[in-house]
Amino acid sequence: MKNTRMNVILLIGIVAVTAVSLYANDPTVVPWPVGSTLGEMNQTKTIMNSYGDPNGSWANQFFHCGIDIDEQSASCDEVRCVHGNEALGEFVVVSKRLEGFSKGYSQWVVVTTEGTDSLNHEDYGWCYQHLFSPYPPIWDTVSVGDLIAVMHPQVAVPHVHFKWTTWDYNEWCYVNPLNYLDTAPNQGDHFDWIFNPDGYPNDFESFFLIDDIPDNWSDDPNVVFNDTLDRSALGLDVVPYVADVDLFFGFSLLGRGDNTHPDWERNDLAPERIQWNIIRETSSRDITLTENYVVNFDCPLSWNSHDISILHYFRLDLDELYSHITGEYEGLITCLTNCGDMQGWENLGIDNIEENCWDTNIDYQFSDDATNPILAAYKDGPYLIDVTCSSHGDPAVEFEQSINCELHNFAPVVEEVIVSGSTGEIYHAEWTASGLTPQLNVTVDIPVSNSEILDVTVIFSEPM
Repeated sequence: MKNTRMNVILLIGIVAVTAVSLYANDPTVVPWPVGSTLGEMNQTKTIMNSYGDPNGSWANQFFHCGIDIDEQSASCDEVRCVHGNEALGEFVVVSKRLEGFSKGYSQWVVVTTEGTDSLNHEDYGWCYQHLFSPYPPIWDTVSVGDLIAVMHPQVAVPHVHFKWTTWDYNEWCYVNPLNYLDTAPNQGDHFDWIFNPDGYPNDFESFFLIDDIPDNWSDDPNVVFNDTLDRSALGLDVVPYVADVDLFFGFSLLGRGDNTHPDWERNDLAPERIQWNIIRETSSRDITLTENYVVNFDCPLSWNSHDISILHYFRLDLDELYSHITGEYEGLITCLTNCGDMQGWENLGIDNIEENCWDTNIDYQFSDDATNPILAAYKDGPYLIDVTCSSHGDPAVEFEQSINCELHNFAPVVEEVIVSGSTGEIYHAEWTASGLTPQLNVTVDIPVSNSEILDVTVIFSEPM
C-alpha cells in the first residue's frame, strides 16, 4: 500500500497515482549502489557481508538483513541511488536520520522509495546505511545514479549496508538484495563464488559435540577454550558417538566481483543453502537414511526475540573457534543438526531452524529412544555424513564434503539365524520390528534326522 492524497481532482494527479501503483512494494532490478559513475554501478562488487550472515556478538547473533560493500574492494566510497523508473523518472528520499555512534559505526540511514513527494510514495524502498553527511534533504527527489553520500570514514571498515525496508526503516529482513542486482552475482558472469579461498590443506573442519552447547558459555571464546573448558571436556571428537550429538561444520566462502582492488577487504560469507544427509555404510551398498535441509536464505528472515534466542546455525565464528584448535583457519561454523523436519527447500527459512541435535539412538519411528538395535533408526556401525553448501547465484557453486563417524549405542543382539543341511537351508529366522516391539519371524523350518550335519550362521546387529 502507498500513501496518497484522498481528494484527487485533477486528471494529472490520477495519472501520477496510477503510475506509482504499478510499482508496488516488491523490489525491481537495480544497479549496484556503489560507483563513481552509473557505468561503474553496473559492475559487480566483492561482498563484504552477505544476506543471512552472522551479525552481532558470539553469544547473541542476529541475521544480517542486507549486503555490505566496502570502500577498499570497490575502489570507491561513493554511494548512489539505485532506483530507475521510466514512468516517474525520480524517487523520493523518504527518511534520513542519525541513530548515533557505536563502536565506530555511524548510523546515517537514508531510504529512497518510489514517489513524487511526502504524501505520494510507496511503503518500502532501498536503504543505505553507514554514511557520512548524506547530501539529499528529506523528501527531496533523486534519480538513478544520483550521489547520496560517501561511506563514513570512521567506520572500522568503511562500507555501505544495503537492504530493502519500510519507508520509515525497521530491522526486519524482507528480501535478499542479491536477487535484484544487475549485473547479477552469478558464477562466471563477472562474479566468482569461491569456497576455501585461502587454499587451506583442509578445506573444511568438523567436530561433534555431545548433547548441545551449554547455555552458560562465556561470550569470550578465550575464556571458553583457555580458562573454563578443555577440548575433551567439550566432547569434541569423542569416539564413539552415542545418544544426542550436535554436528558442527566449518568452511569459508568468498563472493568476488569484477572491479576488486588487489588489497580487497572481505569477511567470510554464509552460503545461501545448506543440506546434510546421513548415509549408512554397509558391506554391500550405502543407504541414505535421512536428508536434512538446514537453511535457505532466499527468503525473509525473522527479527523477533523468539527466533533470535534460537541457537542459530552460525552461532560460532570459525576464526574465533578454530584459532584455538588449528591456529590458522578463518571462516564460519554451522551447526548442521539445528534443523527442523522440513523436507525440501520450499518455504524453508529461519522458522525451521530449531535447537535440535542428532538423536543417534532414536527408534525407527522417530518417537523415542530405542534400547534394542532391532528398533533403531540408526543401527550401530560406520556412517557417512554428506554436507552440501550452495552459494547464491544461477548457477550456484556447490561445496560438497563428507564426514566419517561411527555409532556405538547398543550391545550386540542376534538379528538372524540360518541353519543349513545337506539339502540346503532348513531353518531361517530373523528378528524384525513389529511396531515398537521386536518380533521373531521364522520363514523356513524343516525337520531333519539326528545324524544330519548342520551348518549354523548367526548374524549379530554389529561386530562382536
